[in-house]
Amino acid sequence: MLRARPFIIASGSLSFACACMILQPAAAFAQTISLSLNVFYNTPSDINSGGSWSLAAKSSNFGISGLQTHVTGISNVFDAAPYGFVNNTDPAGFYQGDVFFFVPPNDPAPGYYELDFGQTPIDTPGHEQGVFYGVGQLANGSPNYPGKPAGSNSEGPTISTLAQTFGIPWATGDIFGDAAWNTSAVLAFGSFSAGATPGFVVGNNGNVFSALGTSTTFGSVTAATVSTIVRTNFAGLTADYNHNGVVDTADYVLWRNTLNQNVTPGSGADGSGNGTVDQADYNLWRANFGTHSGSGSGSGSLSTSTVPEPVSAVLFAIGAVVVYCGRRPRQLCPATAMSVYSNRHTR
Repeated sequence: MLRARPFIIASGSLSFACACMILQPAAAFAQTISLSLNVFYNTPSDINSGGSWSLAAKSSNFGISGLQTHVTGISNVFDAAPYGFVNNTDPAGFYQGDVFFFVPPNDPAPGYYELDFGQTPIDTPGHEQGVFYGVGQLANGSPNYPGKPAGSNSEGPTISTLAQTFGIPWATGDIFGDAAWNTSAVLAFGSFSAGATPGFVVGNNGNVFSALGTSTTFGSVTAATVSTIVRTNFAGLTADYNHNGVVDTADYVLWRNTLNQNVTPGSGADGSGNGTVDQADYNLWRANFGTHSGSGSGSGSLSTSTVPEPVSAVLFAIGAVVVYCGRRPRQLCPATAMSVYSNRHTR
């Protein structure tokens, strides 16, 4: 069962503020990270019923090193990424997640959450690195350490001092039973309120390991193309109201022109299937704008691919590879964003 872990939650207008970065030349982005937002409605036939969600990620190369993704329509976030400790007190794996809540200027709609994940180099000479290679790349994955779970797959150097592990082994099977996602690791989960429609917002960035390190050196990392898909247990979920294969402005026009009209459930711009073109149908369109009809084992599936894009010319350039500063466990910086609350739970 997934367990709640600490998250730093804040609001502000700066994205990924104060994160240390290594800039590399923008290349062909042959490396990839694929994200799935798995959405489960409390009542599968009612898109307004609220429910739960989880974020799963799979990758190329030697697994995920860092990831930034934006999710809207959710109520809360709990960290589920694998982690532990090395050298008694140094963080290993994805030690702690960071979450920022944003409300875009002049946007009357609810804001979105930025979820940041990253593995931190240990900067003390001679100390063992706590890198979890293969996250998102290995089915039933696990770091290479003594006494690792039976049947798990490992790669990279042995981590002899790894202890107090969580979320291991990862990638224990896709929640929808889709074999194409058997290597994906669940990084976060939470719930969403009645009437909300979870979805991705543009601005997803990430990097993967391009080479394995040694027991005392951090592996090489490189930028990756990030693609997203929303999979759900809601049958027939779609925001492609004119059925042209993409959720675009034409679907919004159809929704606007038929707003508040009663229609045959599931027809026209009634994406929620409640027989009325209403706010829920707009929420569904907004959360999935730009997506194309996709495949997946969930009852409904929407997907879109996005190349890493500049969040700011200073903070995150195309080709940037995110590496977190210092030895503090993935806490970015203390005062650049207004603190809303700290959602901390006992391990």
